[in-house]
Amino acid sequence: MNADDMKVETFACVFDAIADTPEEATELRTRADLMRGITARVKSWDVPLGEAAKRLGLTPPRLNDLLRGKFNRFSLDDLMTAATAAGIAPPAPRKSSWDDLRGIVKGNGARFTIEEINDAIAEAGAAAGMAGMNDHDGD
Repeated sequence: MNADDMKVETFACVFDAIADTPEEATELRTRADLMRGITARVKSWDVPLGEAAKRLGLTPPRLNDLLRGKFNRFSLDDLMTAATAAGIAPPAPRKSSWDDLRGIVKGNGARFTIEEINDAIAEAGAAAGMAGMNDHDGD
């Protein structure tokens, strides 16, 4: 097999590469966002680990796992509970290229060049691989 025969795939995010479905990639990305947010909040408190764990409703060893990024030890539910205890709002849904494309198709009053439309279509197609098409609401 030579270099011309190899298929190269690119991904916008590591989770898109390792997940089996777009939905799973979205969950992994959300879990990572929550872990980063919780970690930042705990560091901002500047309190002992035991106190931070108590605030989050976790044991110190579980909090230590979270702070060390032990991703596989926390479900989305676990992280949502800890984030709520930390006063962190749930992550907002990400705007996707599908939304941009919908605006073009529905006609939002703007005029677009064929290049802009092609770019939006290409971005929406790429987004399908990473965010899934489940973020459309059927309109």
